[in-house]
Amino acid sequence: AMDAEDGNVSSNIQWTSSKNGALGVGASISKSNLAVGTHTITASVTDTGGKTASTSIAITINPLPPPTLPDPCSRCVPDPGPGGDGPPSRL
Repeated sequence: AMDAEDGNVSSNIQWTSSKNGALGVGASISKSNLAVGTHTITASVTDTGGKTASTSIAITINPLPPPTLPDPCSRCVPDPGPGGDGPPSRL
């Protein structure tokens, strides 16, 4: 971000989220812990004369899918037992 009076003010950009609040300061940021839902991300900077510029974008963070667990009995065979209908046994 360039300012006519102050030059490069990129290191002063303040990033905020409508859901998470302050995210950081600098030319760019990286986050991996944003709350699920729709956020308005805003980048704003103020020069030494007190003039502020900002821009915003809407993003949506989706929930992670549930983990896929292996079938606990994928290696089981029927245990015939006395009546032939007993519970599975592990190999």
